Amino acid sequence: MSQSIAAVVINDETSDLSLPSALNWGGFRVVPSFAGDLDGAAVLASSEGSDIIIATATPIGRGVMTGFADRFPLVVRILIAPPGTAPGDAQHVVSSRSEFAELVTQLSSQIERRKSASDGGRLKHLVERARHLPTLPKIYTALQDEVNSEDPQIARVAALVENDPALTVRVLQLVNSPMMGLRHDVTDVKQAAALIGLRRLTPLVLASGVFEPVSPFDQRLIERLWSDSLLVGGLARMIAAQEGLDTQLADEAQLAGLLHDIGEVVLFQNWRDDYMKIDLAQRDRDEIRLFGSTHAAISGYLCSSWNLTGGVVDAVTLHHLPSRRSSEGVGVTTAVHAARALVDAGMDPDTAAFDLEHLEEVGAVDRIEDWAAMAVEARV
Repeated sequence: MSQSIAAVVINDETSDLSLPSALNWGGFRVVPSFAGDLDGAAVLASSEGSDIIIATATPIGRGVMTGFADRFPLVVRILIAPPGTAPGDAQHVVSSRSEFAELVTQLSSQIERRKSASDGGRLKHLVERARHLPTLPKIYTALQDEVNSEDPQIARVAALVENDPALTVRVLQLVNSPMMGLRHDVTDVKQAAALIGLRRLTPLVLASGVFEPVSPFDQRLIERLWSDSLLVGGLARMIAAQEGLDTQLADEAQLAGLLHDIGEVVLFQNWRDDYMKIDLAQRDRDEIRLFGSTHAAISGYLCSSWNLTGGVVDAVTLHHLPSRRSSEGVGVTTAVHAARALVDAGMDPDTAAFDLEHLEEVGAVDRIEDWAAMAVEARV
């Protein structure tokens, strides 16, 4: 792992597991082990710019996990615990040297990607100043564990989702959207999982859970963004499929389309007065002037912090101007950009809404009319 990645360790002597030896499994730069409460760990995390918090499944360790989930949601939370331990507010549970080493390898590239996307730390600083940040639904980790288990059960997945009535409503709204292509309305999560599959349902739960109002002032904006995101996500999936991308990439396109504007939620919920000054005709310029970054960059940064795939992160970050990064062909980024442009243009194949430089690079300028026709047909 890169030595630029730092970990804070809660060294609780009441644990049966040896954290000091566990640290040798990773090879990352370790902030000196800390035995104490959340406030002490928070000071270390802030001063060292830490990327990972590690603790054992003791009351102290679990308390720190909960505190970091609230105060430092972008720091990856790892619990060292025996097999079968409930994660609680941790994002990952590992119980052996091999599991830890494998997880660290996976996290390395994700954290480095997030650091690279943070624009020299300015974006990270902006996000850390936010009082309200969208977070992953707490059931998301449990859903992933169930889906990736040796014997995943639709009934258990449905029970997890249905424990949250508001989340259930959003998931069913998403599953029943016209662009999901189902012939009949779905009335419960179990039926949805049976029709579209557990692996497709899990990211939909993720997207459904992050659009949450924090006050009556943002309810209308959240509803508008969610409605737009449903449309962009569904259309991005259809474009990806039409362009011959496989099912996994089509799923990534849909998820990226659902999450592409989550940065707008951050800006509005934290700096509403400044957000209202944005002129949509020069949105990027105004956002950079007012906040030092764009909503698209914030969206991508959050997706990276949630350890979503590089394809999703890139598509979210570049959804307005994909020509900022060279592309070899039509991919997830193209699909999400095209979907967003079509929604902005009212499904009219007006090339002014598109990044023509990107479409020319990937050889897809002549596909705009076909995408628009498909979008119109799907909405009927």
